Amino acid sequence: MVHCWGSKMSRTINLHPFAGRRTIGESGFTLIELMVANAILVILVFVAVPAMSAFINENRQTASINLLLNSMNFARTEAIKRSVRILVCPSTGCGSISASSWQNGWQICYDANGDNACDTTTTSNPNPIRTGKVKYGSQILVGPAALVSFNPMGASNGMATFELTNNVSGVKKRVCTVIPAGVVQTSKG
Repeated sequence: MVHCWGSKMSRTINLHPFAGRRTIGESGFTLIELMVANAILVILVFVAVPAMSAFINENRQTASINLLLNSMNFARTEAIKRSVRILVCPSTGCGSISASSWQNGWQICYDANGDNACDTTTTSNPNPIRTGKVKYGSQILVGPAALVSFNPMGASNGMATFELTNNVSGVKKRVCTVIPAGVVQTSKG
């Protein structure tokens, strides 16, 4: 520190660059402040990323089972609205069905003649009406070894249970159930 006594006003001039006092107009962060902020950021990232990944996987599971739920409700509504039998079967066809057939998706189609097969497409009744599929590769959809049909009153041909599981650990399976009255519901398994 140097003191200047030769003028009417005395001043102190600080010659050391790291004196610890900031004058007006200086701004910024010190290296230690930046290092502490980065350390806090790294800790937050290591805590948040696994939680975010589990959150995303749970939401994907919910979205896929809701897609199936909406498809079943759509099929029931179409059966009531058009007074015709509607089928929900694997996208591979309504013929030979196994429990694992549902993994590749499903289709909704008209079956006015009741032969458990999709009717021929016409201008007024396109077949299939709608299709759906689980969207994420780690998901496994297992359904009944039979098609699901809804009659013009909205009732289904029997009890049908679909299970959606996931290869990712920690993700709960989802279950979609169609009861004979035609009501469709989902639950966590």
